[in-house]
Amino acid sequence: MDFLSDLLNGLGNFVFAIIILILAVIIAYVAKSLVLKSLTALHFEQHLSKLGINDTSTNSAMSFVGKLV
Repeated sequence: MDFLSDLLNGLGNFVFAIIILILAVIIAYVAKSLVLKSLTALHFEQHLSKLGINDTSTNSAMSFVGKLV
């Protein structure tokens, strides 16, 4: 009976960890969207391009910043 109790407690912790992981991914996606929209509104890509900050695969500074966030 003690084994079953430990198993159920462990399963509850696992489910809680999965929920936290899903929330973290959602929050990261929202933060990335907000940062990219804000920087786009401020025409920040022009300033980053002047500094030479680009993503080599897409040749876009904003996609580089999006990956950082």
